[in-house]
Amino acid sequence: MTKPLPSEFVTDHALVRYLERVLEIDLDGVRQQIADETAVAIATGAVSMRKNGLRYIFKGGKVITILLTSNEMARIKRLRTGESHD
Repeated sequence: MTKPLPSEFVTDHALVRYLERVLEIDLDGVRQQIADETAVAIATGAVSMRKNGLRYIFKGGKVITILLTSNEMARIKRLRTGESHD
């Protein structure tokens, strides 16, 4: 049996192509949705914004990462453990 390769052997480019071509995810549509949701905040010079359980981080007028808020992380953890405090 062959030992599996670590995940870092898959480049971001290959991952993106897999999402587009195999899973048929419209990445341009997702990119546009993120742009639409953050346009006002970026235009006003914000460095971040929170919306729908997400925290968008901006740098140089671009969205550089998206994180779950701590409340959203706690909600997901409750769902995974079967708790229903929502």
